[in-house]
Amino acid sequence: MTYRLMMVAVTALLLASCHGYAQPRFDPAHYPRTYKQFDLTLSWRVDRSATAYTVEGFARNTRYVSVHDLEITGTLLDGRGKKLSEATFFFFPRQLSMDEDTPFTLNLPLAPGETPEKLRLFYRYRASEGGDGDKIHHFQSFEVEPR
Repeated sequence: MTYRLMMVAVTALLLASCHGYAQPRFDPAHYPRTYKQFDLTLSWRVDRSATAYTVEGFARNTRYVSVHDLEITGTLLDGRGKKLSEATFFFFPRQLSMDEDTPFTLNLPLAPGETPEKLRLFYRYRASEGGDGDKIHHFQSFEVEPR
């Protein structure tokens, strides 16, 4: 009897620690900035501190059967277009199905006294229309105010 009770307790303990990772869900109310293109929709928010800007958001595949090797780069620019900070996020898993969204975070450190005027977002990926054909390479960039 003690053996069974001990086995139940050990099994419960082991199963309780294997709960896995719960990916955040996209809620438009938390991500007020949006950029829509024919292929992807990016939604994000910017959190500022004295020493960094953090861009948190979601990317959604709105066109292709699957998007592969998606990456997004954020660059903070001053008023003259000089790069102040840059960060790149590589999405994992490496395949994003149609109408699926996935989170990203860009941490952009700043030196004291630097004030960015623009945030440039650049993304690139390989797209599949389905089948066994070659994947199509795509890229896009745009600039917004870093607010």
